[in-house]
Amino acid sequence: MRTTIYNWRTTLVALKVSCLLTLNKSVLLMLLGACLLLNQAAEARMYQWLNHASGRLQMSGEPPSWYRSGRDGPRVMVFDRGFLVDDTAIDVSILRRLSLRKAAFDHLDESRAAADLRRLKEAEDRQLRVTARAAAQARQLEAQSLPTVKTKQQAAPAQAEALPDALNADGIARLKAIISAFDKLR
Repeated sequence: MRTTIYNWRTTLVALKVSCLLTLNKSVLLMLLGACLLLNQAAEARMYQWLNHASGRLQMSGEPPSWYRSGRDGPRVMVFDRGFLVDDTAIDVSILRRLSLRKAAFDHLDESRAAADLRRLKEAEDRQLRVTARAAAQARQLEAQSLPTVKTKQQAAPAQAEALPDALNADGIARLKAIISAFDKLR
């Protein structure tokens, strides 16, 4: 039997209606985003118990050490995606108790392994970016330190001559001389 602890979707609809009636569009979008974030957080598996020392309600994404261990401890209620999935106040068989405990801690181990893998991948990506940046800087320094080789065109002094707008026999002869000088440089 599943019982819901809180229905975020109903709250979201009510909030939308009230915002549409009273608030502008940007405020509505901010509130809608906040509700979506809260909705995602509410869909995680949560363990809830009362801390007798402080008198406060404790909630955690990780099971407490005494969860279904047979040791005395506060009552633990387990919620998954807004539904009550386990309550340690309900007596279950030893096999069921052990399977619930194993599943909870296996899930914890899997999530920790996934987080470790994600951190490792991020570190690897950072290292690849650093290596690529260092290689690019090394290539840039190498290109700056190589001596430049001048071509024949660069070695010859450049003389800029203005060409006339209309070509006559002298202009054509002058162009032919420029072209032959260019061919000699090649």
